[in-house]
Amino acid sequence: MNSLQSVEWSVRWGGYDDDFGNALGLDVQNNLWCIRGFRGVAYMNPATSTADSLVALGMEDVFISKFNQCPLPTVMQVAGCDSYYWPVNQQNYAASGTYYDTLTSASSCDSVLQLNLTLSSTDSVSSAYTACGSYFWNGTLYTASGTYTDTLVHSSGCDSIVTLHLTVLSIGSGTLTDTACGSYFWNGTLYTASGTYTDTHVQSSGCDSLVTLNLYIDSVSDRTVSLQMGVLVAHNTQAEYQWLDCSNQFVPIPGQTMATFQPLANGMYAVQLIENGCIDTSDCISITGIGLSETLNRRVLIAPNPHTETLNVRLPYIVGLCTVRIYDAWGRELYQVEHRFTDTLELEWLGPPGIYFVEVMADQNHWGRFKVLRE
Repeated sequence: MNSLQSVEWSVRWGGYDDDFGNALGLDVQNNLWCIRGFRGVAYMNPATSTADSLVALGMEDVFISKFNQCPLPTVMQVAGCDSYYWPVNQQNYAASGTYYDTLTSASSCDSVLQLNLTLSSTDSVSSAYTACGSYFWNGTLYTASGTYTDTLVHSSGCDSIVTLHLTVLSIGSGTLTDTACGSYFWNGTLYTASGTYTDTHVQSSGCDSLVTLNLYIDSVSDRTVSLQMGVLVAHNTQAEYQWLDCSNQFVPIPGQTMATFQPLANGMYAVQLIENGCIDTSDCISITGIGLSETLNRRVLIAPNPHTETLNVRLPYIVGLCTVRIYDAWGRELYQVEHRFTDTLELEWLGPPGIYFVEVMADQNHWGRFKVLRE
């Protein structure tokens, strides 16, 4: 008989004598074999009346019938996360295991379903981190403290929920503006030029702190001095002046605070310059030869001094050629005149009020340089 309840096959066994048999057995394929004695007619399938029947020849014969097996259990392999709903029996399972359900087929054979269930749990991981300024996590840059979550796929195929407790500390910054003369020492470095400089410090929190220095380096723009016709001239026109005696431990010379200085004695002289809040000193200049033309110098008369208009120069005697030059306080020549065979010169030079120097040359000899004041 097959699964449609039809006879597969049956056979009568025996002759006209009596035959006997009574046995049931399963072969290796789980088919059922039936041996049975019968008399008269054996109906193998009652539903078909005589269509599926055997007739005994003797008083008693034997029939052998083979019946097909019922279906073997159906096995389902299922893997899931946390729980599994089996629609066969409408049950929820929360643990791994082997589960069964039995269904009845149209052939009246039971159909056994076997569920081999493997469940994996959803992981949950939590971590805490402290960062400076920002933190890059799972493809996202975070700049504020907070609690953040992300879902990852575990090797089992189940989700893994990751939670980050993040603390973001600020990165400090500051700006310093300063002015110095010549150079500036800051955080272990000597700076000699103006500019913007940065340095990084570590805060108590462990985060960096960026400090910016806006530095302005001032200096005395010009500290050179020249000697012009016995007069020392400082070339810097923007500074304050104080002439110094280098031969006497750089003692300031009283009253000598102009850009020019006419030494009265031989020696070494320099000028101290104050500009933009900075102080610097020129090189020392050696002065020699003072007193060689002192006699002539005293015999030349410059009058009136101070003067407002005409300036007169009177020599001790008539000279063949007399040259007179006028210089400003910085040694620049402003005026020149020559006279022959005379002992008196009248200078009609008009200049702004200030201090000037009159240089007298007689017959190509230097007779002296005289300081005059024009009012």
